[in-house]
Amino acid sequence: MQELNQELHDEGRGTRTAFDVSEVSAEDVFAFSEELAGGQLIRFEDFTKDAYLDALIEKPWGYEHRVYADMLIDVWKLMLAPRQSTSMHCHPRKETVLMCLGGSLQINFLSHSIRVETGQYARIPKGVFHSTDNVGPWEAHLVEVETPRNKFDLIRKQDRYGRQGQQYESRNSAQDIAPLLEDPTQPYSKIREQDLQGLFRFDVLTGLRIKHSRRLPDFAVSLSAAGALGQRVAIFKSSEARFSQLESIERYLAITRI
Repeated sequence: MQELNQELHDEGRGTRTAFDVSEVSAEDVFAFSEELAGGQLIRFEDFTKDAYLDALIEKPWGYEHRVYADMLIDVWKLMLAPRQSTSMHCHPRKETVLMCLGGSLQINFLSHSIRVETGQYARIPKGVFHSTDNVGPWEAHLVEVETPRNKFDLIRKQDRYGRQGQQYESRNSAQDIAPLLEDPTQPYSKIREQDLQGLFRFDVLTGLRIKHSRRLPDFAVSLSAAGALGQRVAIFKSSEARFSQLESIERYLAITRI
């Protein structure tokens, strides 16, 4: 069975900040084997040919778009409309962290569910089936951190919009969005400075710059090679004492509400 562990607490309040699913369950393995036997394919993203992934991707539940990418780490901003939900799916090769920037979420697994509110996040290992419901009355805003980078690493089991068994969307939206720009701090990396609605800003900063900022970001995502290679990307929240432990010369993706 999956073991759900409490990983962090808000400083001084003792409230849960992070949820950590520690292992793949027997139910996940069975469901994955069934989908493979049914003919589902797992593709690999081509970093040069699949350039449409750098634009806005419309979903039946809202939309998503890339805000940072390098050769190992991929970060996406999602908007989930009220009372909508993603498919029940898994990523066989990559770890996922879902960070709630605004709204109320319910993350469903094959045998249980958890509630994730604004400022909380859930860490989901590769192979674990999950879906995300917006259970609030307003739009929910999420950031999804994935490693290793491969947007096509997807097995869909169930979907209220009829996409079960289908691969990732094959086209982007024509809607304008701020461009992805080359990140000068790292070869082969790119960043989008703000999301579609202009609600959040994204910056690549060293730990030293973050700690000396006049306004601290809401979250900092470690971009270290060690975390990516170990498929354990560190997430830091400004309200926690751990935020002061950012490595001075390490690179982080800073996420700030505008």
